[in-house]
Formats: sequence, C-alpha cells, structure tokens
Amino acid sequence: MLANRKLNFNFINQHMEEWFKALKVHNEQVIERRCRQLLNSKNKLPKEQFAEFQVCIDKVKKPAWENYLRRCRDKKYEKGRGRISINKSTQEQLDELRKKLDADSYDTLIAALIDTYKKANRTKSALPKPKRK
Repeated sequence: MLANRKLNFNFINQHMEEWFKALKVHNEQVIERRCRQLLNSKNKLPKEQFAEFQVCIDKVKKPAWENYLRRCRDKKYEKGRGRISINKSTQEQLDELRKKLDADSYDTLIAALIDTYKKANRTKSALPKPKRK
C-alpha cells in the first residue's frame, strides 16, 4: 500500500490545495496540522521536509488518499474545459433539441450544430443572419 503512495516532489507542491481539501473532508485534522507545519511561508513544501511529508502521506487513511488522487485528476481534466453560463429557458431549449437529435451530451449536441452550420455555409444556404436592432 505504501508503494503506490510515493509521489514526486513537484507533484505534491502543485497539488497542495487538493491535499488539504481531501484531509479536511475526511476529518484528518492531526495529519493536516502536521503537514501545515512542514510548509514554508509560500505554502510550498521545502525539499528538506519532503521525507517527513511522505510519512504523513503514508499515515492518511485510504478514503482520504483516494479523494486526493481524484481531486488531482479532476484538476487536470478541468484545466482543458471551458465554462459558459446560459439562461434557464435556453437550457430547456437545448434539452429539447438534444432529445430530438438524440445527442448524449451538450458537447455532442454543440458539435452536431456546428457541423450542420458549416455544411450549410459550404452550400451557400447559410442560416439567416440575426436581425440587428
């Protein structure tokens, strides 16, 4: 179990925020306090403290460890994602359109709409331009 908990020094420093969130969620207060003592003023782990931090990693319970790894994975995944905000009525229209086109997600729906738009532009029968006020 300890072998799969050996992490790179840089990885730990990049994901320090996720580490403390995972500890807090799983009520690992003693380990959290000890880990915070090891950090420098910039909330980074100095190389001299790496071995002692690894001991804290080894002491944490399995659910907290899995939560930490999941948070790190999600952070990496979310880095390549964008966010948009839409009105509730627009979301309802998208849901209806998604059902009609049998799209399994909004990404699939938007990709299909973009492809349709591009095809329409190629054949010169483009969608009508929105009227300006």
